[in-house]
Order: sequence, then C-alpha cells, then structure tokens
Amino acid sequence: MDTTKNVLFEAVSEEPPESPTAGRFWSKYAKYGVNKKLVFDDSPYHTVGTRNVPPAYAEVDVKLDDNGEKIDSFMLAGMVGMHVSSSGDVGLSSSGKNDTVRPVAGWWICVKKQNVISAQEEEAAEMARMMKELEEKYGPLSNFHLGATSSHQRLMKSSKPPQVPTIKLASCDPLAWDQQWRKVLAFVHGESAVFGPSLEVWCMKGQIATLIPGPKKRDEMVHCTRQVRKTLCSIQAEMTRDALPYLFPANLLQKKWMSATPERRGQIILAALVHGCSAMALLHQARWYTEKELDVESHRRDGQLFLDLLEEMMVNNPTSAPPTTPTYISNPVWDRMAADQQSTKVRASIRSTPAFYAALSRGWAAAVAWREATNQWPVALFLSVASFLSEEDIVSPANLEALVEGADNNMGPIPLTALRQIDIVVTLLNEPSLAHRTMAVFNALLVFLGHILDSLDSRHSSVQDIAHQLLTRLLRQELITNLLRVVRTLADVVQDLTAGKVVDMTFRILQRLFGVPSYNPLAQHQFSTGLPDAIVACAPRTNWAEVQDYLLYFLEKLLPSLTVYRDQLPLLKVALTQSPREPRQFSVLDVRDAWLRLVALVQRRVALSESHPGKLKACDNTLCGVIGTKAQLKRCTGCYAFYYCSIRCQSVDWHNEHKASCWGPHSILLNDRLFLVLPRQRSFLRAIVHEDYMNSKLQIYTDIVKCMRAHPNTGYFVHFNYVRGAAEISVHPLDLEAGDSEPGSGTNIKGYLGLDDSVTGSQGQDLLARAARSEGRMVLHVICFCVGGGYEQHWIVPLRSSSGMVCEEMARFAQGGEGEGEEGLVELVERSNAEVVEMH
Repeated sequence: MDTTKNVLFEAVSEEPPESPTAGRFWSKYAKYGVNKKLVFDDSPYHTVGTRNVPPAYAEVDVKLDDNGEKIDSFMLAGMVGMHVSSSGDVGLSSSGKNDTVRPVAGWWICVKKQNVISAQEEEAAEMARMMKELEEKYGPLSNFHLGATSSHQRLMKSSKPPQVPTIKLASCDPLAWDQQWRKVLAFVHGESAVFGPSLEVWCMKGQIATLIPGPKKRDEMVHCTRQVRKTLCSIQAEMTRDALPYLFPANLLQKKWMSATPERRGQIILAALVHGCSAMALLHQARWYTEKELDVESHRRDGQLFLDLLEEMMVNNPTSAPPTTPTYISNPVWDRMAADQQSTKVRASIRSTPAFYAALSRGWAAAVAWREATNQWPVALFLSVASFLSEEDIVSPANLEALVEGADNNMGPIPLTALRQIDIVVTLLNEPSLAHRTMAVFNALLVFLGHILDSLDSRHSSVQDIAHQLLTRLLRQELITNLLRVVRTLADVVQDLTAGKVVDMTFRILQRLFGVPSYNPLAQHQFSTGLPDAIVACAPRTNWAEVQDYLLYFLEKLLPSLTVYRDQLPLLKVALTQSPREPRQFSVLDVRDAWLRLVALVQRRVALSESHPGKLKACDNTLCGVIGTKAQLKRCTGCYAFYYCSIRCQSVDWHNEHKASCWGPHSILLNDRLFLVLPRQRSFLRAIVHEDYMNSKLQIYTDIVKCMRAHPNTGYFVHFNYVRGAAEISVHPLDLEAGDSEPGSGTNIKGYLGLDDSVTGSQGQDLLARAARSEGRMVLHVICFCVGGGYEQHWIVPLRSSSGMVCEEMARFAQGGEGEGEEGLVELVERSNAEVVEMH
C-alpha cells in the first residue's frame, strides 16, 4: 500500500475477527493484531507453503460522505499476509510443527491522491513528445514506421531518448552511425526491437499469398505511405539521372566500386542509403527484415550487392517524368509489405475466419519447407506464422479443426512441422545476428503448446480430442528431447536475460507435460536422458533466477520420482554420471546438493535392481508362517493368485475368507483410476519397499509403538511415500475390526491419504480381515509413487512374516510408559533380522 495515502478511519477492536476473510486487522496502534485461534469452525487449516498463497487485492472507487463533506476515495480489500503456526497435533504432521496456515485478510478506505499522473499517462506523454521531435526533424512518421504499437508502448522506457545520428557521422564512422540508430530504434520499440514488428501471413495451398502489417490506424498508415512513396519516386528518378553517366560507360563505376576498400565502401553506401530515404526510421524499419540487402557489413564485404541494388532501383526510362510507384529492392518481405498497402483487411477480421487457420497450417509447413530447401531464414514469414500460433483464438473448436483441416485432415503434419521448426531454431540460435528473432519464433511455439495443454480441460470434447492427439504425436516424436536441445543451446550460446525468460517458459511447458499422467510413459525416457544435461547447462546461469527454481523442482521431485521405475534407472545413471559437462560448475549450492542427493539415490536403486532376489511367496493362510518360493507352494486353481503350503491351509483359508473373494489382494490399488504397472515393475516396487523397510526398521518400530500408545484400541498401517524418490515413512492408526467402511471415523487408510472412498471393493475388506486374524503375521504397508506431476498411485503391499513375535513385543513395549523400551526395540530389530523371515 502506498504510504502517502491517508487511512480515513481506523477500526479498533480488542476481539479477533470472526472469520479470516472479513474484517478488521489493525490494532489500536495501527499494527497488525495476531489472531491466536489456530482453527476455523473447529477444523485446522490444511498445510500449505506460504509462497504458494500470494497476496491478492481488489479495489473499488468510493464517494465518502463525511457529514456533508464529499471525499473522493477508494476501498481496498484483500489478503495482507499469512500466519503459520504449530498445532502440536502429530496427527497433522510427524512433528506437529509449522503445520497450520491462516490467511489474514482486511479492508481499508483511503483518500485518492490529487493531481497525480499515472505511469501509463507518463508513458503516453513521453511517446507523444518523442514522436513530435522525430517528425520535426524527419517529416511525418506513423506508428507503422516507428513500430510503436500498443505492445511496444508498454515496453518503452521513460528515460531520455538517445540522440539521432547525423548523415555526417554516417560518412565518417558508419559503424558508429549504425550502432547509434539501433539504440534509437531500441528506445522506440522497447525490448522487442530486435524482433521487428509483427507481420500477419495469409497462406493458401502452400503458397505465400500476402504478407501484411497490421496497423491499428489504417488511414494514418496510408497517408504516411503516400508521402514516403512520392519522396522515394523523386529520389529514384534523380538517382537514375546521376548514376547513368558513371554506371555504364566502360563500367567505370563498377571498377572503382569493386576496387575500393571495405572501409570506403561502408562510408559511401551508408551515406547513400541515408540520403535515399527521407524518413530514416523507414529505412531502419526495413533493415529488420533484410538479411543482407541493407546490412552495412554485407556491403563492406561484397561490393556487388550495391551494384545490383542500384540497378534494381533505377527507373527504366530516365528521360520521362518521375514514376508514381517506387521500385523496391527484391526482398520477399518488402515486396509483400508494399503490395498490401492498399489492403483493407485487418488482423481481427482475419483471425475470426476459421478458414484462415487452415491456410495458416499450410503456410507454416511452407515456411519450414522454404527454409530447408533454400537454407535461407525468412524471418518475417516465421514471425508472421508465430504471431498467429500464439493467439488464444487458435484453440477455439472451429479454428482448431480448421488447423487440422489445413494439414489435409491429418494430425501427422502439424507435429512434424513443429519439430522441424525446432531443428531450425537450434541451428539459427548459433548465429548471433539471428538469435533474438529466433527466440521470438520459438517463444510463440511455446505459447502454442501452452494453449494446446490448456485445451485438455476444454468443455468441448472435439477440442480435447484434437489436443490429446497432437500432444501424443508430439511426445512420440521426441518433443521433450527437442525442447531440451533448445534449452542447452540457449544456455551455451545466448545466455542473456531474454534467453533466460525463454528457458523459464520452456521449463514451465515441461513441468505441465510431466503433470499429465497419461503422457508419463511417453515422457519418462525423454526426461531421464535429456534433462540432467540441460540442468548442468543452466546451473551456472545465476542471472536466470526463475530457472534456478525449476532446476530444484526437477532435481528434488521430477527426476527422483522416476527412480521407482526399473527401466528408467540405466538411463538416469548414464545421464547423471557420463554427462560431457562438469556438475562442479554449479553456482547455487542448493542445486548442487540436490544433484548429489539424486546421484546417490540413483546409484542405490541401480544396485538394488541388479541384485534383488527372486520373488518369495507366503502361505495365504495368515495363521500359518510358512514363506517359500513358488516351487515350494501351490497355487489356488480357481484364481491362480493365492498360494498355500498344504491342503489343510488351503481348506482353512477357503472357509475363512477366500471362498467369498477368490482373487489376489497382494497389491491392492486404492485409487479410482488405474495406470498400468507391469508385473516386473510391481516386483521392483516391492523390492524397494522391502529394502527401505529393512534399513528403517528401528524408526518404523519406534513410530509403531508411539501409535499403539496414542491409539490403544486400533491397529496401524505403514505408509511409504515415494513421490520425491526417497522414501518418506510414517505410521497411522487403522481400525482393523471395523474395517475401512467408515470414512469419517478417522481410522481408515483413505482418510489419512486424502483419498475419497474406502478401500476398493471386497478385496480391501478381505485384506483387512486377513490382517486382523493374522496374529501379527501380516502388516499393511501402503506405497505411494508418482505417475505424473499431478497424480499419485497408491497400492497396499502387505508385509508377510513367518512369526507374529515382532508385533507381540511391540505391543508389550507400548503398554509401558514414555521413554521405556527404546533399548528393547534395538534388540528387537536384531532378533527379527535373525529369527523372522519377512517379505513384501
């Protein structure tokens, strides 16, 4: 809040607000008064990081009547902060600390400042002043010439504009003149000057039909164009008459020109170009779209360029009256700009036509094909296509269907064109003069991908289907790998803040792709093979602050979550340990530490995948403690899922539970949606859980005893959370006798995991019943692993033991007081390892 605004009335109250969304939050001395209540409506607030809930404000104008005095003011309301507290309840978190968050909201009425000019008004005034100054020196200039569209105005700096260079400077020092003009144009255009103004493209049947600028003030543009055209025609005729005596007789001019030094050619050509254009801004506007025709360095190196340019601009009949239409240099972009000066179509009308997007699809493919066939960089054409790809209208039902229609009603060409364009981007980023315009093209492609991802949640089923098919095809053709190639190139070659913003947006798209569970199988190997090297490339770029946050996310969540998949471990091992880059370049300690933790986790999991023993089976009569191999036990011939050591055990279990549910509950899915996990993968998950259980026995036994003391009349289950790769283990109470049919009781598995329903079907009830009568030989272990950034899979994997001795001993320790039994637990761990056979 601006401290110069006056608070009209201060609401003073000794009582805390009744709710966190209304109220008075100033104390008597204008300090924030803390509300000591930690719960709302008898319920604690959910745990959330404070940086995930940013402050938000809204304001409304208010005319205040203070005893007849009218006061122009406004009311401001919103959340002014967050209050994090510790509830002390171990049910909310393992420690009971910093587990309650409360938003603090309030409102106040303030007097409006008088005679204050807003930042927008200051920008508009500065823009008007600069336009007037340039027009006084160089004639009328339009927004088209200066590129001062609304987007450019927002970027325009408010500092004093640089001095416009003189023609004399062009003759004396052409490079300095050129650099000064770039500063002037950069001031006018803002940061987007290196991209050039937007052009629109209308493509039909794969042919470039029209390239048009889309000014908002068409009349102004036409008026200015007529003035410039008239001046150029006169200059063209004068140039022809002056050049004829020297150009053709004995090739005198050609010989002198070609024999001149590059420095001399640079001085003359730049002065000639400046003199040949009454509005210097128009000359430089054109320079953004030409690779060599108007580039000083090109003319310095190659004298033939100017001779060809001069011949093209000369009129055919120099003795006749000056032409009415000037001759433009042979550049596709400039040609189309001139041809469309008379067009009355504007961008909005084009955008609203679905048929346009069919043409855009063909034009996009034509632009890529042009680049590949000619090895030229049609920058304006790519910028034109990019400007429409980034439009939100592209994902409307009619427009998206038209985009596919333009690709001959086939999904295939669109992803292929996008990936071929990424190849072009990677190549051109290595050209310093083209890097920034190339980033603009790539950035538009990222915006297009973002719109497609948004369309997955569209209310139109047709849009959802097209978006899903496009993304699926892109992922199958290594979209993630190609995006990471661009990231590495930007980090190696460009490295400036603009590149950092492009990398930040690329990582945002990658994070969203990871967050779609159905794409996870297609994306996993691309993340495993390409992301580590991209992280190492970006880590030294400390000026990319937002990118560093993404690096931590990748190292602490995305890549660790892949370590539970056995087929990803060899890929991660190679990418992490055999990278051609040196991780020692890490400048941010948090990133380096996260990298080292990930390397250690991968190495541990790789060793496990190479050494974990064959699968053991336990007799499914839970009163029996026999554990052996598949060859030693016999399977139920009804479901082929349950194993028994003898006919007697099978008979006992048949009459207890198995008769009612003849199927296998060894890995019970708790989620409503099933994502396929192959048997070999389930076997590796059980191996991971078993290793972490054996390595963390003392901690688990200690937590179980605490749980028994806090909830003496219930059972328990152990939760293994692998969302961040390494196991996070916790113990929770579970009423085995009541089953899991009472979600509101606070002692059911899904309630603690934040899931909606009780354990799925009769399988879950059967498993709970088995654990209840097992006399400690079956303990319910629940594992959680990531199948996408926004979705977690939960499975019940029972721990089977050959003896109930461990549970009996822990129950005995739980009956003692606090602090008793710790030494006994250490001994119990040693005894269980020596005397009890356990398996998952």
